[in-house]
Amino acid sequence: MVFREDPQALFECHAQVNHRMNPIAVNVPSSANPIALVLMAYEPVQWRITSSATSNIQKVIISGYHGQDVEGLAPTIPVVSYTHEISPCKTCQRQAGYFYAYDENSKEFPTAIKKITAITGLTLNSFQGGYKGERFHIRAGATYAKSSELAKLKDTYSGRSFTDNLKVADTEVALPEGKWEVISYFNKPSGRGFDQTLPLHSLERRQPSPVSQSESRRPETRVGFWPTKAVSERRITSTKH
Repeated sequence: MVFREDPQALFECHAQVNHRMNPIAVNVPSSANPIALVLMAYEPVQWRITSSATSNIQKVIISGYHGQDVEGLAPTIPVVSYTHEISPCKTCQRQAGYFYAYDENSKEFPTAIKKITAITGLTLNSFQGGYKGERFHIRAGATYAKSSELAKLKDTYSGRSFTDNLKVADTEVALPEGKWEVISYFNKPSGRGFDQTLPLHSLERRQPSPVSQSESRRPETRVGFWPTKAVSERRITSTKH
């Protein structure tokens, strides 16, 4: 009976027998757009939020099979808990049902996203997950890109040499004078869409020059150049519809 009246005592008793709560840090940067932050895990987690007044967090949802808790939020930010087992969170509004996912390719992922969309009325902007983790950094303004989409951006550059220009993301990139060889190729999601980065090595000089090409879902095209002491570094951002 005492446990029913004291959820914290019930949670602590369960944790001692089975699952201990692990701390995970979440950094939320400044954002021009309002953020609905969803934190979910199967195991019990103490979510430790680092943010500021300009982070623009409007709502936090914690969910999982085991109880979840959160700290570091302003008292004015509402927190809603969806867990199978009772959560020790004293300021949370508890709701029935639970969901969790850490892998985009898991069977839990589409179910979790569907429930989150139904709860918030919003579409997914970014997702980070892992079987284990101690710290996550939220990418403000990021455009969600599933890992399978990134796989489509194949490396067709490494080891090849180019003169005058090369084509990246359907855009011609002008190169400094001479012959250049692509050392390696990287692509990753960003606030613009996908960033493809190609470090180039001059076959006539000895300094590398990184060339980065971004595929952006924003309706604009920008071209920017900035020099360095060694050779020119060039970065082009182009629209990809």
